[in-house]
Amino acid sequence: SEPSNSMVVCRQRWLNGLVRPIAAICLILTVAAIGWLLSRVCLSEVAVLLSAQSALILLWCCSQRPLAVVTHSYLLVCFLLLARESALTFNHRVPCGLATFGESCVETRCAEYHHIPILGIRTGCARYECARSERKEVSPVYTSTESFNVWTGIALVAVWVAFIAAARQLRQWRLAYREESRRRSDTETRLFQCVTVILVVPATYGLCAFHALRTLSVNHEDTWQAEGMMSAAELYSAIALLAFQRLLEGHVRNLEAGSAAAAAFEEDSLSLKAEQQYINACQHSKVRGSFQRLIGAGLKQYVVLVFGCNALEMLAKTWNRADPDSCRFALARVASQWFPHHEISISPNESFVHSSKHIRESSIACEDLWNTFALLMLVANFFTCSIALYAVLQYERAFADLLKPVRPFWKFWGVKGLLSVNFLQRVVLMLLGSLASGSTDLGANFRTFLNFFLVCLEAAGLACLNVCAYQCMASCEDKTENYDLAGDSENCKAAPDPRKDAALAVCVGRPFD
Repeated sequence: SEPSNSMVVCRQRWLNGLVRPIAAICLILTVAAIGWLLSRVCLSEVAVLLSAQSALILLWCCSQRPLAVVTHSYLLVCFLLLARESALTFNHRVPCGLATFGESCVETRCAEYHHIPILGIRTGCARYECARSERKEVSPVYTSTESFNVWTGIALVAVWVAFIAAARQLRQWRLAYREESRRRSDTETRLFQCVTVILVVPATYGLCAFHALRTLSVNHEDTWQAEGMMSAAELYSAIALLAFQRLLEGHVRNLEAGSAAAAAFEEDSLSLKAEQQYINACQHSKVRGSFQRLIGAGLKQYVVLVFGCNALEMLAKTWNRADPDSCRFALARVASQWFPHHEISISPNESFVHSSKHIRESSIACEDLWNTFALLMLVANFFTCSIALYAVLQYERAFADLLKPVRPFWKFWGVKGLLSVNFLQRVVLMLLGSLASGSTDLGANFRTFLNFFLVCLEAAGLACLNVCAYQCMASCEDKTENYDLAGDSENCKAAPDPRKDAALAVCVGRPFD
């Protein structure tokens, strides 16, 4: 009977190991098919991504923690959008249509007349020329062969590499957590949930950068749409930075509580020295809690500011679609408010208007109106981002010795590496453009295009960095010291010490949040 039971168990495990890959392949094919079908539908990718991020923030606030199932759902939305972007790249579709404008003559005049020989009398007009023309919409375009080129092809491969690496690592963490989910403490669960948020950063940046790259390939004049998609990536980067701070707090709390428990429950725990060490540990924990709340406030205001900027930009784009003509009056009113002692008459640049093929004249006013407010938000965003980064770096420096086994430096670059690199390379490209002002090869549109292309490549590099920085498997010694979500070694399955849990509850004072 024992061999037959073992055969049944082995067969069951074999079936389970076979069903999971098949289910995963079916899910991937289904999502890819849905993304292909979505390529025929006109929708705003920025609005979809911001809605998913808003749901992530809302559920985080309601549950006081980033839920792993919500993060996986967000990754599924990114997968749908990336499948849609891939389909649009290869089938050359423009589902929302691309308005095309041209010159239409509204008034003509005679440029050459017929004459009677010898007498020289004009009898009629031989050739007409346009005396006055107007810019009118010719017809919308729903296909564009410029969507696929060498740049977009390389960028698409890099983004898919970043997405596959992030999804594979998320799966490893999920499987490692599910193996002993019943024995996981609440703190370990929260650490796992924070890691899931961080691992999706490369996929988000890659998706947003590739959408911006494809948009500029189809219409190099539509920089507003491209920059708006990258703003959504910055919002998720701010969310990941908050999750990273919670991750550090969880590691510090575990390591510190473990050392306090070991000092408090030694054989000579009744001695005055051990009791004094325990009191000092509890006082240090209270100071650390105040420090963490102060840093958390700095990070939250960064998330709120970036979320507000993205919400206002979506309102501005909705206004542009609903009533673009009113932007002209609003732009003139803003100019009069900024310069109240001047008479200002605003009119679009005629040469720019006539040279543009896919931009409405009224939309130019809406874009300039948004750029007026965006400059103010850029300054505020720079300072809040600097404060948030400085707060996290100070926290890491304050607990450097305690966090040394966790390797927080590479984990930090896994969160904010792309934001910092993106900012620095934009500054470098602007300097190169100013130095080569006479060259047309480094124009503003090409610099923006090149920046998005580099971000796609850097997203793949960041995903590979996260594979090393956020390793799921660890040794038994690391797991004992760091409470890491490690493998399934039998030596690592030590029963929890109730004395340590009691010391953790007394010394920490409140659950990890």
